[in-house]
Amino acid sequence: YLKINDIDKPARFDIISAVWDGKTFEIEHIDDAFMSPVF
Repeated sequence: YLKINDIDKPARFDIISAVWDGKTFEIEHIDDAFMSPVF
């Protein structure tokens, strides 16, 4: 799934992460990555 919100806030870093589950990629938009930059 693809979840996007608050993408137009200039002070926020937006990260797209793709996770391989064996068959397909799961793409997740992490919109609070600026608050908790943990990878």
